[in-house]
Amino acid sequence: MSTEELLEQALEFYDRLYFIALSKLRNEADAEDITQETIARAAHHAESFQGNSSLFTWLVSILLNLCNDFYRQKKGNHIPEEKAFFVADARVNFEKKVEQNDLFERLNNMIMELDEKYRDIIILRFFQEMSYREISEATGIPEGTVKSRLNEAKHQLFSKLKEIGVKGEDIAM
Repeated sequence: MSTEELLEQALEFYDRLYFIALSKLRNEADAEDITQETIARAAHHAESFQGNSSLFTWLVSILLNLCNDFYRQKKGNHIPEEKAFFVADARVNFEKKVEQNDLFERLNNMIMELDEKYRDIIILRFFQEMSYREISEATGIPEGTVKSRLNEAKHQLFSKLKEIGVKGEDIAM
């Protein structure tokens, strides 16, 4: 694949990559920088993309590594205070939308409180709809570990939701 072809295809994933970066870094400017750096690095190393996984999976792998490097080098592993918010469906009436936004904000906060190894799996599986295999390839962890971490993350989230009176059936996961 030529650099131009890779760059053109990578830019189609920009919004999805940005969402992952924002979910990890919780800062819009940092997420923007990391997303742009991901695409720049992918274009610079286009010849190393072998096609063993999907382009998106390869890009996510680059992005996750850059996010981890960012924490180590610039933030000293400090988790920023800013939060990424998941937006409720605009088709519901106002009252229901306010109620959902509150629940989504709480759920978002709960996801952000999870250990990073669980948080990443939740974000990639449910918000980016990646398969277990794709997550395994992007993160470099075995597929069985992806499944067990996802199961543990869901268990932790459902326990937290139960504490605030939300039933598991109210949240589709």
